[in-house]
Amino acid sequence: MDNDEYKKWKKLNIAFYSISLIITVLEIFGLRLIGMSWGEMGVTIFTFVTLAAFFAGYFALFAKQRIPSIYDENKLNFYTDGFLRMNIPGVSFNNNNWLPIVRAVCFVLSISMVVIPLIHGGLFLLRGMIPYWNILSMIIIGIGFMVGLFAPIYVVAKKYE
Repeated sequence: MDNDEYKKWKKLNIAFYSISLIITVLEIFGLRLIGMSWGEMGVTIFTFVTLAAFFAGYFALFAKQRIPSIYDENKLNFYTDGFLRMNIPGVSFNNNNWLPIVRAVCFVLSISMVVIPLIHGGLFLLRGMIPYWNILSMIIIGIGFMVGLFAPIYVVAKKYE
């Protein structure tokens, strides 16, 4: 990918991330309007949405266009850049699959930011029919978050490996 294509892609990624972030904030205030307390949002919303927002922001704003050539010369199943450490067994990171991985992670996490409050809010509205709705929400969102993050990384990395 040449530099102009990369800049265009990066602008689109930042725009998608920004729009997702705005929608997520509006959803959280919408949850307050339907009667959900900050405590009922608690761990589920704030942990998973914060993680999604933080890492989607990193991949949208700061992820490098190219990774060091050592990844092309050796089959390395980990990537390190400052605080970011990714270790995906069975995947070899290289410059062929790096940008598709960055795109996939940014897209999936941006979508996750929007979907998580919807799932939690839907279960909140059904709280009279579903005992322990808050725990169920945490389990559903936690499993969905992990599968939704790592499955696309694995699939995209293998496709472009």
